[in-house]
Amino acid sequence: MIAFGARTLRTYKQVHTWAGLLAGFALFIAFYAGAITMFYDELHQWADPTLRHVGRQSLADAQQLLDDVVTRYPKSRSNLTVLLQGPETARSYAYWFESIDGRFSYRNLSVPGAASYDGEAEARSGFPDLVYRLHYTLGLPTMFGLYLMGLICVIYALALVSGLIIHLPNLLSDLFALRIGKNLKQLWQDVHNVIGVLSLPFHLMYAYTGALLCTTFVILSVFNSLVFDGKAGTAMQRVTAFSIPRSLSGQPAAMLPLSALIDSAVAAVPALQPMQVRIERYGDSSAMAMVQGKLPGAFMRDVMVLMDADSGRILKQRKPGEREPYWSAQGGLTAFHYGQYGGPVLKFVYCMLGLAGSFLFYSGNLLWLESRRKRREPGQARHHRVFAGFAVGVPLGCVLGIGLAGVATLALPESLAHHALWESRAYYAGFFAALLWALARPPIRAAIELSWACALVMIALPLIDAVVTGDHLLRSALQGLWPVFGVDLIALLIGLAFIAMARAASRRAALGDPNSVWSTRKKPSLDPL
Repeated sequence: MIAFGARTLRTYKQVHTWAGLLAGFALFIAFYAGAITMFYDELHQWADPTLRHVGRQSLADAQQLLDDVVTRYPKSRSNLTVLLQGPETARSYAYWFESIDGRFSYRNLSVPGAASYDGEAEARSGFPDLVYRLHYTLGLPTMFGLYLMGLICVIYALALVSGLIIHLPNLLSDLFALRIGKNLKQLWQDVHNVIGVLSLPFHLMYAYTGALLCTTFVILSVFNSLVFDGKAGTAMQRVTAFSIPRSLSGQPAAMLPLSALIDSAVAAVPALQPMQVRIERYGDSSAMAMVQGKLPGAFMRDVMVLMDADSGRILKQRKPGEREPYWSAQGGLTAFHYGQYGGPVLKFVYCMLGLAGSFLFYSGNLLWLESRRKRREPGQARHHRVFAGFAVGVPLGCVLGIGLAGVATLALPESLAHHALWESRAYYAGFFAALLWALARPPIRAAIELSWACALVMIALPLIDAVVTGDHLLRSALQGLWPVFGVDLIALLIGLAFIAMARAASRRAALGDPNSVWSTRKKPSLDPL
C-alpha cells in the first residue's frame, strides 16, 4: 500500500475540497440533467402526447411522405432527410434546410397512409432539448457554457484524483464504513465516501470524456496555430467529410424508392438497422443517398452507407471497425459518455450513477459547511450563511426548475405560440426563484421549504399527465406506453424522495446541533440572517 505523509494528505484534502467547491454547483446541474437525458427519446414521447398513440408506419408511408414533400416543396430537393419510425423516433418525418430563412423546416407523417403537415412551426415541446442543453451548457449561452463545462471537467478530474489519494491508505476500511447513529455529519461523510469510491471509474470516465467533448474546438484551435500553420480547417474537412463532392448535372433521373436504397445499404452492412435516409440533389443524375443506422452489438454502433440515389451503387461506407482514426476517437468518447454501447439496462445504470453523482456534489458542499462552523458559538460567519444559501438554492433550484418546465410542457395549451420558449422560461423562473428564496431565508428553512416545493412539483407531473392526456400510470402500463409510464413513475418516486428529505431536514433543524447553519435553535439576536 502506498503511504503518504500527513502534510501530503493535508495538501490533497485542500485540493479536493476547493476543486469540489469550485465545480460542485455546475456539476450538480450537469449530472442531474444528464441522468434525465439518458431517457432523451422517452422524454420526447412523454412531452408530446400526439406521439403516444401513433400507429405502425411502413416504408410505404415514409415513401408517400417523401414524394409529397419533394412535390410540394421543391427547395427540399437540395438536401432532404427522412427519419424512419423506430425505437428513437415515434413517427416518420422529413426535414430540410432552407437557406432563405436560415432554419430547418419540418414536415411530419401523422397517420399511416396519409401525409399531413405541421407547417413550419417549431416542435410542440422543447423539454427534452432543454434538459439536454442544461447538461452541457448549464443553461448559459451555448459556446460559453460549453467551454466552461470543459474547464469544470478538468477541475472535476483534479478533485477525483485528490480524493482517491486521500482515501487510498484506508480504502477498504473506509469503503464499507457506514456508521449509522446520531452523528448525522459522520453518516453523510460515510455515504459521500462510499458513493465516491464505488463510482470512481464512472466519474473518471465522465471527467475525461466531458473535458474532451466540451473543448474539442479549443484544442483544435490551439493545434491549428501551433502545429498546422492555420491549415487545420482544410485538413479537418478532408478527414471528417463523408459525402463526395458533386455538382448539379442538370440531367433529370428517376430516384430509387426508399425500400431499394435501404436494401442496398443492408446488403453492404448486414444486420444494419436503418434510422434515416438523406438525399442530396433529389431528381438529378448526380443525386446521392446516405442511409444511416445502427449495428446491434457493436461498441460504436453508428453506420453510414453512401450510394448513388438512382442506381443504389455503393460509393462509401463507415461502420464499426473500419472508421478513420478521428471518427474512432470521437465515436468512442461519445459512446462512453452517453452509454450508447448498451441497452435499456445500461441507460438505467447510467441514470442511477448520474443521480448518485448529484448527491456527491450536494453532500460535499454541506460537509464543507459543517466542517467550517464554529462548534461552540451560536453565531456563524456571514459568508458561510451565504454559501449555504447557494448550496441549497442552486441544486434545489435546478430540480424545481426542471420540474416546472415539465409541468409547463403538459399544462400549457398546445395552441400556444413558442411553446418551447415558455417551457424554458418556466425553468429559469423556478431556478432563480429558488436561489433568491434560499439566500433570503435561513438556510435550514430554505432547505425544508424548497424540498417540499420540489416534492409537490414532481408529484404534480404524473397527476397533470393523467388530467390533461388521460394517461395515468395504470392506463399507460395496460396500453404498453412504457416510456410514458417510466417518466411518470420516476417523477413520482423523486417527489416521494424529496418528501423524505424535507422531513429529515425538519428533524435536523429541531434536534441537531444548535451551533450550525442547519439549526433553528438559535437566539434571534445572534442569528441576523
